[in-house]
Amino acid sequence: SAVQAQDTVLLAGEDGAHPTRITGKIVEFNGRHLKIQLHSGREAGYPTRRVLSVETTRSAEQTPVEVMSAEDLMAAQSLVRRVPVGAAVVEAILTLVRAGRPDQSELDEVRRHVAWGPGPRASQALMLAVRARAILDGRLAPSLDDVVTLAPPTLRHRMAVNFAARAEGVSVSSVIERLIDPFR
Repeated sequence: SAVQAQDTVLLAGEDGAHPTRITGKIVEFNGRHLKIQLHSGREAGYPTRRVLSVETTRSAEQTPVEVMSAEDLMAAQSLVRRVPVGAAVVEAILTLVRAGRPDQSELDEVRRHVAWGPGPRASQALMLAVRARAILDGRLAPSLDDVVTLAPPTLRHRMAVNFAARAEGVSVSSVIERLIDPFR
């Protein structure tokens, strides 16, 4: 959801001690990246930390733009839930999520390094995500490739490694990669 703004005075300056005033226009902000067009017409690229902090936390309100109606959103959600999922994909999701739980995993790395693993909602979220990805790709059903692709962003915040793992340089991402290896 891009946000558009009118002419804006921006503060810039890498060191923060010597800010410079420039006038430009925010042409896009999607929640992670801010793109600024200076009045000269050239894009400023990545903003300075000061610009990013000031512009994304200011009090000026942006007017949201409707991209779909509530009815269309509910229809899309219903469509996702009706997409059939093959037995192999269902089993992969259930196996993958269960294998991420230290008390149920057969993987020594998970038992030693994971403080807490994904709960039942992880399976539900991954199931909906693979269905949605199949639809967006124009396919009638999800594949194991969808599971492999969407498992990291779905599981990353639903797991935590313990202190010993962090001390050894083991991250949640590396554990998830190990979990999805059998499905590649």
